[in-house]
Amino acid sequence: MSTEPTDLSGLLAIAAALGWASGLRLYAVVFLTGLAGNLGWVELPAGLHVLQSPVVLGVSGLMCAIEFFADKIPGVDSLWDVIHTLIRVPAGAALAAAVFGSGQSDWAIASALMGGTLAATSHVAKATTRAALNVSPEPFSNISMSLLGDAVENNFKFEIDRHGADGAWAPNWNWGGLFASDWPQAELEWK
Repeated sequence: MSTEPTDLSGLLAIAAALGWASGLRLYAVVFLTGLAGNLGWVELPAGLHVLQSPVVLGVSGLMCAIEFFADKIPGVDSLWDVIHTLIRVPAGAALAAAVFGSGQSDWAIASALMGGTLAATSHVAKATTRAALNVSPEPFSNISMSLLGDAVENNFKFEIDRHGADGAWAPNWNWGGLFASDWPQAELEWK
């Protein structure tokens, strides 16, 4: 279990990640973040503790399941994206701001602006790609792209959960034993 990040860089990293991912799969972000906190896998910042509540977990889990299936049906997925253009961006901003809570209002507002912008960027990229795929005459590209998006989201969430208390990620490679004398220096520079 990681400890709650208290430094600015760690909190900004969490805020940016939540904002960006909200533009792709808002309900999965809320559900998985809340579940990880609820199960003790990660210590969430105080402003995000509400995501651990049974009500929020239940509603976000249900909406996550609905979104999963809506995302696989051509036409329905684009309609879902149009509707969620009005939902994902402010939700990404709210999640990013909640990382800082009410005690650091200046950083919470800056974080909300960043989170909303990242949510808008990732959402527009997803929605326009989806609209382009929907004109394809066969259904497999749409389903494949949706499953690829699911995999990217899950891998991104995995990387978010691996960050250290200082907000940095430790590299997870070692060049297969090659350059053994260079590895310690590279590892220091990575952090």
